[in-house]
Amino acid sequence: MPDSIPERLAAFHDLEPALEDFGEAVIAGLSQTRKTLPCKFFYDEAGSKIFDAICELPEYYPTRTETALMEATAAEMADLFGPACHVIEFGSGSSVKIRILLDALETPAAYTALDISRDHLIAACQSVAVDYPDLPVNAVCADFTRPFDLPAGPTNASRTPASFPARRSAISRGRKRRNSCARRGKFSQARSPAS
Repeated sequence: MPDSIPERLAAFHDLEPALEDFGEAVIAGLSQTRKTLPCKFFYDEAGSKIFDAICELPEYYPTRTETALMEATAAEMADLFGPACHVIEFGSGSSVKIRILLDALETPAAYTALDISRDHLIAACQSVAVDYPDLPVNAVCADFTRPFDLPAGPTNASRTPASFPARRSAISRGRKRRNSCARRGKFSQARSPAS
């Protein structure tokens, strides 16, 4: 059952990501040969805004590189996805780069953003909804480093491509772990109904 839906959004699902113990996570991460800290502890609303500012720094190249790749491949991706697709973005952050793909798509069925930072997610999705008034925009607050079920997608979607951006994993070096969760099928797939 969706939570109370924030203004302008088609749906909002707060899966209330469980907070692991910060102290235990720090000890576990710093006890490893390759030191790590889970980036999810940095992504409350303030942390998300700080990260957005970091992305604008000349020294931080991943965002510029990802944006250039998206710009170079958006038309090809749009052709592959076809019309009426339901785009899911894991780790959506401010939903900035996905707009390049949304602009290239032919009548997408919906956009679903998934992020751990609830307030930042809602604000980003509301901004997308304002800029794409004919596009149903959904928000899912979840920790995608742990198993969960995606809420059902729109019934009129022809395909459901999902994006796993590298931007946050570059900080935590958790990219391999997060993407391997998806490959192992730990997420139930949002599917279009069978024809």
